[in-house]
Amino acid sequence: MTLNMSKLDSLKEVGSRIRWKSVLAVIVVVFIAIIALTSLPSGYTVKDDIGIKAAANPDTIKPNGKTTLEIEVKNMKEDRVEVEIGAKAYDELLTFSNTSSTQVMTTVKIGPKEVRRLYFDMELMDGALEGKYGIEISAKPENKIEGVVYQLYINVRK
Repeated sequence: MTLNMSKLDSLKEVGSRIRWKSVLAVIVVVFIAIIALTSLPSGYTVKDDIGIKAAANPDTIKPNGKTTLEIEVKNMKEDRVEVEIGAKAYDELLTFSNTSSTQVMTTVKIGPKEVRRLYFDMELMDGALEGKYGIEISAKPENKIEGVVYQLYINVRK
């Protein structure tokens, strides 16, 4: 019986040495961090409550090859917003199929918490060298001078 009491006494001693306020503060901070990180949209680059992400499918092409640029725009505001979406290839050998231009621009209306997906076919002209070819994608809300910018690269292999 005295042996069990000594274990109980040692547990009480350990419990009294713990700074419970510090433990509780750490638990609260971890909980807030988890909520903050899970509430952010994954993979989006965000500015002014407009999120954007993009991908090329396929992301590796050959000279004279084709790919589809997939752009996803999310409105995180509580109001409907009109967003000007643009994409611009840095190299004149990478063009948008429907215009044969290195850039494309369109405007979409997005409701609160909604997502819009846009698809643009692109082609790489013959004579392009191997490497990475960049595309700048932007989404600018109405009445804003600047918007969110996303960088994407297409790999070229012969």
